[in-house]
Amino acid sequence: MPDGLQSTKDEKKLARYFLLLSLAGLNAWSQTTALAEPAQSVVVGQGLASDSLPVQIPNWVILDSIQLIGNRKTRPHIILRELSLQPGDTLWMAKADSLLARNRNNIFNTNLFVTVDLKLVLKGKQRAVLQVWMEERWYLFPGPIFELSDRNFNEWWNTYNADLGRTNYGLRLVQENFRGRKEKLDLLFQFGFTQKFSLGYNIPYIDKKQRYGLNLNFSYSQNKSIAYQTDDHRLDFIESSALMRERWEARAGLSRRDGFYWFHYAELGFQQQQVADTVARLNPVFFLNGRNQQRYFRFTYRLSFDNRDFNAYPLQGRSVTLEFQRTGLGIFQDFRQTRLGIYYGGYHRLARNLFLANEVKGQVNFQPAQPYSEARALGFGDNVMRGFELYVIDGQGFAINNNTLRYRFFNFRKSFKFIPVRQFRTIPMSGYLTGYWDMGYVRDKYFNVLSNRFSNRFIFGWGGGIDLVTFYDLIIRFNYSLNNALEGGFFFGLNTRI
Repeated sequence: MPDGLQSTKDEKKLARYFLLLSLAGLNAWSQTTALAEPAQSVVVGQGLASDSLPVQIPNWVILDSIQLIGNRKTRPHIILRELSLQPGDTLWMAKADSLLARNRNNIFNTNLFVTVDLKLVLKGKQRAVLQVWMEERWYLFPGPIFELSDRNFNEWWNTYNADLGRTNYGLRLVQENFRGRKEKLDLLFQFGFTQKFSLGYNIPYIDKKQRYGLNLNFSYSQNKSIAYQTDDHRLDFIESSALMRERWEARAGLSRRDGFYWFHYAELGFQQQQVADTVARLNPVFFLNGRNQQRYFRFTYRLSFDNRDFNAYPLQGRSVTLEFQRTGLGIFQDFRQTRLGIYYGGYHRLARNLFLANEVKGQVNFQPAQPYSEARALGFGDNVMRGFELYVIDGQGFAINNNTLRYRFFNFRKSFKFIPVRQFRTIPMSGYLTGYWDMGYVRDKYFNVLSNRFSNRFIFGWGGGIDLVTFYDLIIRFNYSLNNALEGGFFFGLNTRI
């Protein structure tokens, strides 16, 4: 501190001014109220101090301690696991901005907090304290569910005329951050189009070094209407008052995390499903050879690297995943298949508010014969191409490339004190204008008699829209897309992890 600065009051004003000015240049969500610090202290946020301020910032500091603020339920070791800094470390101030931002992203990507802010408080000449300020999420979600049974909103709205009979309803209990240890308990009682009962329990760390985790899942489901074939890349459903399909599934997985960004996951699962004789007659290759029952064990191994800044809607960083899956381990002879998969995502900042996302995904299956029940290539889960929202493309292998240009036109974080529940008072919100170009190829040698417009040929789609990103990883999308057949339309998407 300069010698001319005498009063504690002036020091507090200077600290507040310094914090606000240093945070103003950040692209992360900013805190609107600065903290008053004790005398002889300077606060450094995720940006360094300006040389024009009458404050002497040292070239390096030694970290005295780490203070966790706001973790009412989350255990400290869960948060400290995400930090690359420890008391006693030497921190070079020239690298403080990027280092604090990276550690902040690590904590935020635990999906346990609405907001996370890291602040470096200088004490004395070359000593510092790291403060981690957090606002925890709401972790318990008990209540009714109402969701669509179809692949997406657009298929339900356009293809099935918003038929409420194709919806699921029931009760779901999700306890996130169970015991304050980032564990997750998920219990589901679902009725409607698909009746489903499931229980899942995830323990991210079962050892003191916080490397190994355990995941357990069990589910039972039944349908009176199922898709028995694909015609012109649209699902054909058979409906009946009788039961059309029953499915039992059990899975157990072991995870290992090396450092911060490397993840291993190995899983052994068993699945048994049975369909009505009507399904086997209409499509003899549904389970192959006219069978109405299928049983198999499945082993999956996945290796991934992920250092994205925000895993729900990444703007910077990389993600790479390699997957090996073997279905049919020799116990049952109903179905045998080997699957290899790869995914790469690269996310780049081109300018202050301009970002480019490039994603590549590929998958290939090896099997003597493929049942229709396992022929899903594009149109399910995350394997999608924009412009083909209303279609499914069956096959034994595919490659897709998604490219998105994003311009952020607003970004803020606002607190509303009148909201009674503390975990919902702070609302971050970002808006992006998007333009995209997707291309891909699906290889199919078994199911191209009824559906061949888009299989075994190069396909592409393009368009633009608006993405809204807010708390609890809620992403709302409004797009207009076209495909290479010049079929276009407006499409709506909603993603959330709640």
